[in-house]
Amino acid sequence: MNIYARYSNFVKRNRKKFFLIIIIANIFALLGVVRIHISADFNVFMPKDSAAKKIYDEMNQTFQSGEQLMLMIEFDDELLNLKNLKRIYEIQDLIKSIDGVKSVIPPLPEKLPIGFNLLDMRKISSKDLDKVVDFIEDMKESVNIKAKDGKYYAMYMIIPDNKINVRSLMKSLEKKLKDYKFYVSGNSYLEAKIFDYILLIVFTLPPIALILILNIFRWQIGNLKATFFSVMPAGIAALWTMGMLGWTGRELSIVTVLVPIFTIVMGSADGLHFVSHFLENRQNGLSNVESLSITLESVGRAMIMTTLTTMAGFLSLATINSNSMVQMGIFASVGIGLAAVATWFVLPVILVESKEFKIKRPALNIATFFENFSEKKSPVCFNFYSNCLFAWFIQFKSKFQCTGIVQKLHQSQEKC
Repeated sequence: MNIYARYSNFVKRNRKKFFLIIIIANIFALLGVVRIHISADFNVFMPKDSAAKKIYDEMNQTFQSGEQLMLMIEFDDELLNLKNLKRIYEIQDLIKSIDGVKSVIPPLPEKLPIGFNLLDMRKISSKDLDKVVDFIEDMKESVNIKAKDGKYYAMYMIIPDNKINVRSLMKSLEKKLKDYKFYVSGNSYLEAKIFDYILLIVFTLPPIALILILNIFRWQIGNLKATFFSVMPAGIAALWTMGMLGWTGRELSIVTVLVPIFTIVMGSADGLHFVSHFLENRQNGLSNVESLSITLESVGRAMIMTTLTTMAGFLSLATINSNSMVQMGIFASVGIGLAAVATWFVLPVILVESKEFKIKRPALNIATFFENFSEKKSPVCFNFYSNCLFAWFIQFKSKFQCTGIVQKLHQSQEKC
């Protein structure tokens, strides 16, 4: 009895214990997922120990420049009239009334030197309008009012409170300025949007990847239950990896959010090989234990080598001078390694006592499809695309050649 047969019998004897270990590991991983901290810092691509980043961080700590929000409001009519000049400061007061806003810098100074006096812009009258407009025209480079393509724009600078959540501030801002068309920018705003994008990626892309893989694998295997088993190790490995990310205190950034996707997509290949070979052996009349041992013996070494080479490829990212890329490379390689562990550990526990699988005709026989495609469709397809490529080339050259060639071009395009 070889080592693979001994391992298969060992799994069958201790199947309940292995199930208990798997359940405990999954619960432990779920608790780690809850501990994950999402980092919305968009400077994750900057090199480690960057002098420019250190200066930037010091400036933010001193002047809070990174916390400022830039708000641009669009107007349909000229701003330099009495009505709209007053509206500029009405909007400023509206923004100030939002909880969490420390101060607002309007596009124009609140007081302008007119003659020997300081004119309060909130009390501007028609007799002061010409002097104010002349002053603004003279200082147009220093005021944040611009006109472009028939539209007029006023820029406000909002300084929020350090304790306020920018996401909640943006919701309040949208309610207050619902009657205006506006645009927002700034570091804190971008970080809030990145936070939303990370959540969107976490809750959409991994499930979409699982659904696509399930459908493709089902076409090849022909049984939904067996297809689910083939993808299960990759899904469990993604859960374990995310749990490890939380328990080790690492952050989930716009880069490391790709780790579960890499784990699912690249780690599911071993599960497909394992399950498909197991089903083939079962169809030949072998028992579950015999099918497991033969499957491990036939594809075990290949799965180990593919796992190691893929892990090495991701580990090469550790040479990049970026903390986030290093972290992604390490955890992606760990996830793929855990997918291999789950394939060797979880699948035998499930399949060793599995009942007979009813294999239906695959919805799409991929091998037969490409064989028929290569025999019948390739000449026609090659002729079609070669004519289109030739037509495109002639069209590109037609600017420099005579009218006769242009006529040939139109003939070739009509054929395509």
